[in-house]
Amino acid sequence: MPYTQRNVQIRNVKAGQDVVIYQPANVYDCALGDDVFVGPFVEIQANTSIGRGTKIQSHTFICEYVTVGENCFIGHGVMATGVVAIKKAACAAFQISELMTANYLASASGSA
Repeated sequence: MPYTQRNVQIRNVKAGQDVVIYQPANVYDCALGDDVFVGPFVEIQANTSIGRGTKIQSHTFICEYVTVGENCFIGHGVMATGVVAIKKAACAAFQISELMTANYLASASGSA
């Protein structure tokens, strides 16, 4: 049966200085601040902003319209969905090393 092949891509990214993106990754139509690290098997969708110094580990999905603050650590396998902001306080409080949704993180930091 025929199929359509789509390749991973990095396109239309506004990237600061010293940004590192490991392949394979789908990163598109978003903004990455200075010194951002993106691990392999990560998807960052359109209209998303990742703050300076933030580290995003492998197998992470960041949906449209999510804002991640500066110097956050987003651990392996996190799914950030919805129109929310992840602030440094939420990142530090949880160490974000297990699967959590951004909605939970936002409510925990008092921004929901």
